[in-house]
Amino acid sequence: MNYLNNNRKEKGFVILIAIVISGLLVSIGMFIANVAYKELLLSTSAKASQKAFFVADSVMECAMRHDIRKAGFWVTDSDSQSRDFICNNMTFQPHATSTGGSDWYTSIYYISFAEDGDGDGEISSAEMDADPNAGYAKLIVQKTNSGVDTVMKAYGHDRYKGKGIVERAIQVKY
Repeated sequence: MNYLNNNRKEKGFVILIAIVISGLLVSIGMFIANVAYKELLLSTSAKASQKAFFVADSVMECAMRHDIRKAGFWVTDSDSQSRDFICNNMTFQPHATSTGGSDWYTSIYYISFAEDGDGDGEISSAEMDADPNAGYAKLIVQKTNSGVDTVMKAYGHDRYKGKGIVERAIQVKY
């Protein structure tokens, strides 16, 4: 009789061990899946960061070329130069301009690398919405009224998989 009671106790113990081992394996599997998911998010973020930097760099190159070719940017309110900024055969008008006292004049441009669907040389909000993965940038140009000193800041942006926006900036003084 004693022999039968020992067998029953051992069978319950084997089930308990099987449940504990199964739980441990599920926990390890969930940990590995979580690490893989975070690595995927990190690699996507790095790719978006790189794209944002290249957008900022491209806009800065266009702005410096535009300024060096003497197409320039406005220096004063009475300046006869056009405020338009041309980059990649696209014309961008300043979003805002201001004078910083009597010394500096600031122009702000928003540049999009979305495709110009209608070929009019301007990117409309509808065209930007049609190409949501296109990079875009904010360019701030500050010039002294004498036109000698210039500070340009380009902020490149990129959206990534609906998780947010990455921004990288470049500043040039000359």
